[in-house]
Amino acid sequence: MRERDFMKRLPQEQELKDLAEELGIPIMETRGNSRLQVSDEDLQRRIMEYYQTRRGARLWIVAVIAAVASVISAATAIIAVCLRG
Repeated sequence: MRERDFMKRLPQEQELKDLAEELGIPIMETRGNSRLQVSDEDLQRRIMEYYQTRRGARLWIVAVIAAVASVISAATAIIAVCLRG
């Protein structure tokens, strides 16, 4: 399931568990000596956090590319001014 599809319609029950396993999100948690299955609401929250983190990582890359382009543009402008004068 794609991120956009997930945000439009939150999956339930088995579909949600399958998506969590596909993304590597644990569906069981340990409390004391017992292992409990995570609730659907908690799995939905964890999946949304996963997508937000992934989106943030992509935006970081875009920000770095924009900064590099800005430095190149400024350097080109300085060189043009120096060669003219």
